[in-house]
Amino acid sequence: MEHPSWCDPTRCTADPTTQIDGYRPGAGGEHLSVLVPLQLTACVWLPARSGAAWLSEAVAPWPCAPYLNVCVGETELSMPAGDAALALSALLALADLAQVRG
Repeated sequence: MEHPSWCDPTRCTADPTTQIDGYRPGAGGEHLSVLVPLQLTACVWLPARSGAAWLSEAVAPWPCAPYLNVCVGETELSMPAGDAALALSALLALADLAQVRG
């Protein structure tokens, strides 16, 4: 089994041997990246003022997409990393507009 380059061995729970006799949902573990702390003190209407983000990728007999996960308080958002990159690019473009104007 190959780990993605971003996989943190201290957090990884990937175990492909659990899938040898056939796929069992939730049994294969997942590749996990390091936690990236998020300081959100300037945000409003959030359940907490700090959070964390990380990448994950499930283990199955077929290729799985990596996901970007963001957790703030008890609220968690997960989306395919490719879709997250598009959304983050759009948000960055908006933030850049504010910097040009400001």
